[in-house]
Amino acid sequence: AALAVNLSARSMESQAFGQALIALLGQFPHMRGQLMFELTESAAITEPEPVAALIKALRKKSFKVCLDDFGSGASAFHYLRAFPFDYVKIDGMYINSTGRRDHGILKGMIALCHELGVISVAEMIETKVQADRLKRLGVHLGQGYFFGRPAPTCSPVPTRQSNG
Repeated sequence: AALAVNLSARSMESQAFGQALIALLGQFPHMRGQLMFELTESAAITEPEPVAALIKALRKKSFKVCLDDFGSGASAFHYLRAFPFDYVKIDGMYINSTGRRDHGILKGMIALCHELGVISVAEMIETKVQADRLKRLGVHLGQGYFFGRPAPTCSPVPTRQSNG
């Protein structure tokens, strides 16, 4: 996917939002394969049925769905059990930690992704040492400053000057 769009749990729980999103995406069929939708774990999901329906509808239209910041919240494993994600982004606190416990948890998360057939993505990779270690551990993909820093992709829009 060329572009990832974060969706909050609150938005995904709204049937009206889900219907409007699916209708909007229907107007742009060329975007299939170009967009991925990421469920952010900033708020707990209290209404799983509309979330599951939206994820199913997005995947049916060939859009990928990702669980973002896996491991940062209390509901991550519940979400993996309840919803069919294509990708799981492992929270950067596990990538940057040198602690033995966090390393064990990281290995377990990677193994779980493999077992579920979900593509694992390590966040916040900043060095070659980290990238090499994560590759040895079996992470599928990585993102972070090691691979590139954010940069503008277009020229600034010229501003109009007043003649007054």
